[in-house]
Order: sequence, then C-alpha cells, then structure tokens
Amino acid sequence: MQEAVTDTTESATSVDALTGWVLPGHHGAPAEALGRIRFICEHTPDLFQAVWIVLATHQGVAREKLAAALRQFRPELATFTVEDIQGLLTSIWHGGQPGFEAVMRARQRGKKLASPNCSKLPWNQ
Repeated sequence: MQEAVTDTTESATSVDALTGWVLPGHHGAPAEALGRIRFICEHTPDLFQAVWIVLATHQGVAREKLAAALRQFRPELATFTVEDIQGLLTSIWHGGQPGFEAVMRARQRGKKLASPNCSKLPWNQ
C-alpha cells in the first residue's frame, strides 16, 4: 500500500513540473513563455482563441510583453501596434469575445475613415 502512495506522489510531482506554468501568478523564464506563446499561436487558427489562451495561461506576464509576443507570432497582428494589442488583451479580459469583436470592428471602421477617399468628402476639405 505504501508503494501506491509513493507512486501517486511521484506522479503528482511530474505533473506539477509539466503543468505548473499554467497556474496563476507563475513567473517562468521569458524564453519558456515565448516558446509556449509561439506554440499556442501556431496551433490555434482562430485569432480570438489564440489571444484568449495566451492571456489566460500567462497571467503573470506583463501585457506589454504578451502583446509584443502575439505581434511576433500572429501575422494578423503584424500591422497592429503593441498598444493596439494591449487594447485587445484588455477587451478580452473584460468583455470576452464580444469585447474583442467590438475592438476589431472599431479598428476596421478607423481604417475606413482614414482611407484616402475620405479626404474627398466635403467636410474634410
């Protein structure tokens, strides 16, 4: 019976070593976090899901650093500034997918308003 307890303890220790980085407040080495973020970005096709998973699993990492990593590993975010991506992270944190989609829609509207054709409108002359 004692062997079963020992096996369970050893098993729990190995599981903690493998998954302990997911626990809130964990601060791992930046290289480890960057590798995990890259893996998440490469294996999660949906942008919202990738950003949400990175945010949920790396709560101990500053959002500015998360934003820079997401910008590096998600081609859709290459045209965003780090501040824009931080806004996306905040929108997900507070509003979930509806918040994320609202920020994306606002960004698209902003692009349309800033297009060269808008300079031809009478009130922009």
